[in-house]
Amino acid sequence: MARTEAWTKKTVSKDDWEKKLAAVKIHKEDMNKLVMNFLVTEGYVDAAEVFHKESNTMPGVDLAAITDRMEIRKAVQSGDIQQAIERVNDLNPEILEQQHELSFHMQQQRLIELIRQGRTEEALEHAQDYLAPPGEDDPAFLEELERTVTLLAFEDASQSPLADLMDVSQRQKTASELNAAILSSQCQEKEPRLPTLLKLLVWAQNQLDTRAVVMAALSLICKQCNTSLKSVKEAQEHGEVTGHSQFEESTEPVLNLQCTACNKPCRTQTEKDLHTKRTGHNEFQNKTDEATAIHTETEMQQASDAMREALKGDSAASAALTDMDVDAAKDMVSPAVNTELRQQLEDMGFSANKSTRALHFCGQESLEAAVTWLSDHADDTGLDEPLLVPKMEPKKKLTPEEAAQQAEELRKRIKAKNQKEEAELERLREKERIRSGKELLEAKRKEDDLKLKRNLELRRIEKEEEARARDKIRVKLDEDRRARRRKLGLPEELTEEEKAQEAAAAAQKAEAAKKKNSFVSVKPVSVAEKIRAKLVELKKAHPDDNTGVTTCFQTMQKYLANVYRDPSQEKFRNIRVGNPAFQQRVGAFTGSLDILELCGFKRSTDGQTLSMSQEDAQPDILTTAGSELNSALNNPFFGML
Repeated sequence: MARTEAWTKKTVSKDDWEKKLAAVKIHKEDMNKLVMNFLVTEGYVDAAEVFHKESNTMPGVDLAAITDRMEIRKAVQSGDIQQAIERVNDLNPEILEQQHELSFHMQQQRLIELIRQGRTEEALEHAQDYLAPPGEDDPAFLEELERTVTLLAFEDASQSPLADLMDVSQRQKTASELNAAILSSQCQEKEPRLPTLLKLLVWAQNQLDTRAVVMAALSLICKQCNTSLKSVKEAQEHGEVTGHSQFEESTEPVLNLQCTACNKPCRTQTEKDLHTKRTGHNEFQNKTDEATAIHTETEMQQASDAMREALKGDSAASAALTDMDVDAAKDMVSPAVNTELRQQLEDMGFSANKSTRALHFCGQESLEAAVTWLSDHADDTGLDEPLLVPKMEPKKKLTPEEAAQQAEELRKRIKAKNQKEEAELERLREKERIRSGKELLEAKRKEDDLKLKRNLELRRIEKEEEARARDKIRVKLDEDRRARRRKLGLPEELTEEEKAQEAAAAAQKAEAAKKKNSFVSVKPVSVAEKIRAKLVELKKAHPDDNTGVTTCFQTMQKYLANVYRDPSQEKFRNIRVGNPAFQQRVGAFTGSLDILELCGFKRSTDGQTLSMSQEDAQPDILTTAGSELNSALNNPFFGML
């Protein structure tokens, strides 16, 4: 890796440092404002009232409004979402009306609480009434809704892959989002300034304590979680999110795998795998070597300036950030270099200071590397000044017990990381399984619809062919009649008396056919709706006997399939209700006989037999009933929504 720049540590004497600290004037009023801001934002009403009386610092807001906000937050944290929504509407109705995402998350938390209490029917009604409409308008809301409703598919949702939704942290997340929205509506800051200021001060002090003569840094490493960061800004954001404040510079660049399809950068192999899983993109370009050096001091100054701008008006905060660009004095020594190479450089005409500096910064690789470094930095100021570096303390050798303890801690961290990644992959797999199941069900439904349409079309074609055949026979019979009448010497056309007789015979024949077909065929669509409703009622009537319900559906499907394949077989069209096997498999379930009657079976007068005439064995109705039974067997969400 190329080394292009060095960082030197500035030393300050103890007296000068104490003078600088003494020169910083921190006004008590400014400190009081920071404390009051923290108490008001975090909702400590009693403490704010006492502090107001003692310091005469105005809170700037109505403390009664803080009480209302804390009561609302407490209601969300305890799971009483309905009360929280009502109190928010009493406080300011525009908060939930204008912030659709917050409103959705509140209703989503209400759904989670209903699922936690086992109130399944209320949960489904709540999802349909309050969450389904916004889900239709926003794909992101729809994805969260599907993920939440999936909890209903597990007997113990707290042990499911989506158990994070049932955790108390989910309530805390929703409560924090609602609290921030209320603060914004009251023109207050979402977060207190004091913790943010302290985090920045701790982080900056750690940077000053650990800054030494180093090569140009390409990344920052969080010493508490080993996360690699590309800039001071990222380190600041990381510290705000995690509370970590220990960072150090590193010459190792941050891994940068850029997706060639959407240009998304991935910093770890796990992030790359998750991106591939979500999007299907599997081509990445490694741009790690294109990393640029981090100018830590400059970026820290920029962060400090940004903080000063954010805290403008608070002289205490500004003063605390003014003189944090120096380090406490430490022991500085001349770096150890190869004396033989340094002597060769001095023989070539370079001074001892230049020779020492060149060998130190080029890594003491070779004489040529040192000469090249001197040539590249010939115009640097201070090149001939003595080089001092912090005195390195000898690294303490670990005892076997300490080494074993550190190894155990490392093993636990790796295990926790692997478990987290596995949980994320399992969540993605579950989501993909649900999506695939929906697609299969939709494809099955379309296939059944097409099959029904094909059957109807075949029947229409058969009827047309029968009509054409009847027309041909009618024409042939008419020709035969004319020929017979000619042979008998009779006129070809019928006389009026013969026509009357023929019309009377046709009327009698039509009347007989009308009586035979006096029943009205039920439309398959209306039958399908009735059968589906009965199946749902049957399943809900026996919620704890899934195995028995499945056996009942399969048995009825078998009965209908036998009739459909061979309606002429009388044994397929007759069922003995009193049969023990029938009672165990079908008769014991509420509404099962009603479903068979909708399919064409009729009960005998004594109620001991279900029979179906050959005329009642209509293929359309049998096909429709079989399709509904198949959906009830294969759809895991059948009867739930």
